Amino acid sequence: MLAVTSSGVVFSCGNNDHGQLGLSPASGLVEQRALPVAIDLNNAIMVSAGRLHAACVNRNGSVYMWGSGGCGQTGVPPEQRHPRPQRVYRAFAGQSPAIMVACGDYHTLLLTAAGHVWGCGQNRYAQVGVQSMENLDAVDRSNIAVFTKMPPQRFDSGDGSTEIAFVAAGRQHSVAVGRDNGVLWTWGQCLAG
Repeated sequence: MLAVTSSGVVFSCGNNDHGQLGLSPASGLVEQRALPVAIDLNNAIMVSAGRLHAACVNRNGSVYMWGSGGCGQTGVPPEQRHPRPQRVYRAFAGQSPAIMVACGDYHTLLLTAAGHVWGCGQNRYAQVGVQSMENLDAVDRSNIAVFTKMPPQRFDSGDGSTEIAFVAAGRQHSVAVGRDNGVLWTWGQCLAG
């Protein structure tokens, strides 16, 4: 579990077998923490937890990731475990600051202030969404180890003008909502029930 206070302090508790609590080595890589412990992060505005990894966006638009990167879901190659938060995305000239991050089971989505979506991690069901959806038979379903921008044309009729306001990542699927039109897009595995 992750929580962020109004002053930007991040707390974590629960299972830590893959470093998903983000505790520094001085705290030791313990298997579990029953009570919340502060993580060494400042100015956080939001957090998200996946199955074995976690993420944070801070006030300046940077994204920090930690935990298992076995499928590339932490956006830090090589794919390995990261027990402490590592900055994986930083806003700089030409790149919009991050405003939201969403962790699925083994993939991660990042949303920028410009309304662009980036993704990394397991892509077995095209849940990262960075590929063209025109020919799903030709989709590269391997892991995507670094954050890759989704083509903006993915969310409209092809002109790239639609900006995204919200993203969510599920087990093996993803969701985005348009900023001006409220249109809902989904991609990844769809199970009929």
